[in-house]
Amino acid sequence: MEQCSTRGTREDPFLITTGKGLEAQLLEDADLVAKSPTRPASEPNKPRGELPHPKREPARNRVAKRILAAFAAALSLIGPMLIMMLVSHELTKLIVSTVFAVAFAFAFAISSDMGPDAIALVVGVYAAVLVLFVSNNPPAY
Repeated sequence: MEQCSTRGTREDPFLITTGKGLEAQLLEDADLVAKSPTRPASEPNKPRGELPHPKREPARNRVAKRILAAFAAALSLIGPMLIMMLVSHELTKLIVSTVFAVAFAFAFAISSDMGPDAIALVVGVYAAVLVLFVSNNPPAY
């Protein structure tokens, strides 16, 4: 170790160095390296780097988003069902289910951060529910 230290700071394999501010702060806080001489003494706990983190939104906004999502989900199921119950023509039922499935897929893909496979699964389940509405022949009144 003594021989390596005499080679200089660039050649010393036992010397811990970093160019990243957050890593330097962590090393200083753990007392693994000496305090930086360039750091002002008036700000000993101020980190030099920041961790990326998602912004927290207020609870009121999260509740409002959940209520809006629940309302949209209910409307996306009840809307085509009501239209298909009022119309008896099969072609109209197929067009309504296709339009609602495409609109649901577009809205879900924009508002979700899921992967393509999960989005395809959710849209497939929604389309299967709409197909059940199309195949269901309501009794004549």
